[in-house]
Amino acid sequence: MFRVCYVYNGYKDAYVITKSCIAKRVLFLLLFASIPFFAFNIYNSKPNPIIVSAECNSGSTKFLEYSNQFTGEVLNTGEAGYIVIDASLSQNGKKWNKSTIMFLDEEEKRPFKLVFDEVELGEGEVQYAYNTYAE
Repeated sequence: MFRVCYVYNGYKDAYVITKSCIAKRVLFLLLFASIPFFAFNIYNSKPNPIIVSAECNSGSTKFLEYSNQFTGEVLNTGEAGYIVIDASLSQNGKKWNKSTIMFLDEEEKRPFKLVFDEVELGEGEVQYAYNTYAE
């Protein structure tokens, strides 16, 4: 434990802490001060999703119905957890948004697919944008 020495210097009593005691107290304070840092990182760790490939293809989902399919792969470089993939398509001034939620483990890569049936054939060029984030 700590070494505390009692010293009488003639007119006043004093307690003196030896050097080994000071080193132990400093070590204890450093360890105690680091607890909130580690607790914060444990409880606030979350997924870090990255879309590694994405493309938007036109096609047909049903007989004589036109649609665009937004497909790709997402990789989680963080902790396991739920991620969200948002995609938006626009055509001739119209815009549609779709999203999907999935659970990914650490370093897991998984394909995804969002189908936009609202797109019309021959109405103009289709543009798309996407984003992914931890839920």
